[in-house]
Amino acid sequence: MANVAIPYFSGRGHTRRLAQEIAAGLGVGHCDARLIDVAQMGETDWQALDAADAIVMGTPTYMGSAAAEFKAFMDQTGTLWAQQRWAISWRQGSPWPFLAVGTNCKPCSS
Repeated sequence: MANVAIPYFSGRGHTRRLAQEIAAGLGVGHCDARLIDVAQMGETDWQALDAADAIVMGTPTYMGSAAAEFKAFMDQTGTLWAQQRWAISWRQGSPWPFLAVGTNCKPCSS
């Protein structure tokens, strides 16, 4: 069973709702999905991100960019980025609030 972490920030609840729907869909596909509110992260959340087979990130866009709270979360991942612990393919200018990340992704049905 694939383990998927979903870190997100939600200013008015819309991104949280999208994260919940993604998690529900992953559950149907027999994946274990964990929602992580980046504004309230703890050590166990960082451990869940490290253990994830895939990471699906979500943030609202304000003034054409990610929310400041989500940017703060991304800033905290600098060391992980430098170590290439998470492979990421960021689509610059993407209008969608979610981004899938992962190097060890396994099909959810396995």
